[in-house]
Amino acid sequence: MPSEQEFAQLKSEVEALKKVLSDGSSLPPHFHKTDRIEFKDIIGGPRVVNAAPTFDGKEGREILYWDSVNSVARIYKYLGGAWRAFQRIEDADINDLSDVNITSVSDEDLITYDNATSKWVNIARSDVVSGNKINVSTSSVSITNTTTETSLYTVSVPANTLGSDNAIRAVIHVDTFDMKGSESLLLRIKYGGTTFGSASIANTSGSNMAGLTGTIEAMVLGNGATNSQKGTVKIHCEEDESGFSNANAHEYCFGSSPLGTASVDSTNSADLDITLKWNSASTLNKIICNAFVMYKID
Repeated sequence: MPSEQEFAQLKSEVEALKKVLSDGSSLPPHFHKTDRIEFKDIIGGPRVVNAAPTFDGKEGREILYWDSVNSVARIYKYLGGAWRAFQRIEDADINDLSDVNITSVSDEDLITYDNATSKWVNIARSDVVSGNKINVSTSSVSITNTTTETSLYTVSVPANTLGSDNAIRAVIHVDTFDMKGSESLLLRIKYGGTTFGSASIANTSGSNMAGLTGTIEAMVLGNGATNSQKGTVKIHCEEDESGFSNANAHEYCFGSSPLGTASVDSTNSADLDITLKWNSASTLNKIICNAFVMYKID
């Protein structure tokens, strides 16, 4: 049971409250007991409604609208004298956004901006040469005893890979290179059927070369426009270090083409082709390649 002092304190507080409720004399100057508070004047946390709001709201107020027909949740916020809808991205399909056009989705598709349609669209990962790899092959290719120009490595380069300022590089491992004395060969690089350049290699020693290994490298570069390119190809083969001594001459061959030009529309797919042609047909003229890599540089 409260003491007399506690009871007196409680009675005093009750009397003060009665006075506030009777005439409002102790309320703050900006608020009076006769003032009316409407629902729109209260800014609180979002509340859930089952119909899009049409009533007046307090600036800044939010409500949550659940569209049960389309199974979509939206946040409405009262801004500038009207309710504005904001779709909750976690409850929406990305294709519901006005600037997105997603069609025929496949595994590992990527999204990129299409300036022509002003929309974000999906494209296959291979179309952007993800990881920059265009092609890898370990097939064995042999060219011997023929004077026919023969393809060493042909790959279809996807559309828009080169663009105006990207590049493609191809590297080929030469596992065996034999060349008879007083022989020559022609190495060529082509893109979209256009020959960029040719590298001519000749064995002027008069002695047969055999068992050389090395690499063939080729480059195609975008030359400031999607229909302008430059390119070159080179070969470098030499005798395995374990196969010669100080008493023997070190055998090697090297050739490189000047930087050539082409005008191929790279917005379409086009073949990159590296060919080789022996000057004479002989079993002593042989090249075997067994590792091929082509990749994009951007």
